[in-house]
Amino acid sequence: MPVIAKETGVTEGVAGQLVTVFSLTYGLGAPLLAALAGRWLPNRVLIGSLGLFFLANLASALAPSFPLLLLTRVLAGCFAATYAPLAYTVGISLAPPEKRGRALALVVIGLTVATALGSPLGTWVGEHFGWRMSFALVAFLAGVAVLALLICGLPKVAAPAQLSLKARLTPITQPRVVLVLLPSLLWNLGAYTVYTYIALLLQHNLRITDISGLLVAYGLGVVAGNWSGGMTADRFGPIAH
Repeated sequence: MPVIAKETGVTEGVAGQLVTVFSLTYGLGAPLLAALAGRWLPNRVLIGSLGLFFLANLASALAPSFPLLLLTRVLAGCFAATYAPLAYTVGISLAPPEKRGRALALVVIGLTVATALGSPLGTWVGEHFGWRMSFALVAFLAGVAVLALLICGLPKVAAPAQLSLKARLTPITQPRVVLVLLPSLLWNLGAYTVYTYIALLLQHNLRITDISGLLVAYGLGVVAGNWSGGMTADRFGPIAH
């Protein structure tokens, strides 16, 4: 974040909006994009959205100005919002009922491993080789994933029932669902408000320049919690008695 701010000529607070626009696009766009993509086969949507995510990050690495960089993060958020929820659905559908918790944890572990290893690696690359290389690294990894899916293929998955946008948003009108989601909302608000600017906070308070090791320690805790949560869900069920 400090490197991007310095090289694009914006403040560090403004540079943090790159994360904000990605997150808002991801959160608000997921139900809309799922409704639009519901008419296509899941395998095609997964590979197509991951390929477009690769291109969006490549565009981020090449963006000549901050406004264009901001636009590429919006596009990346759209494609991530199309890919991730469907990947969770497909991962669960391919597993037997008694292993669905671990199947979901295995899919989500991609995100948590990115937190544990990707963020520190991206931070280190950005500090030593420039922020453009950080986005290029993300694009490269996404490209490798696309090639792997194209070469190895995906198990055939039946297309899920097509739901309208209204039907997809109906659950959030139920108080019980909102109550269940509220702790996750508060946790994510607290964690990522700090995480987005963690480099600035640590550098100002601890007087250190390379925070990669501390990000690894944080991320490993997230990975361990995610995997243990999946095993616990399989063992005791989704509802504690």
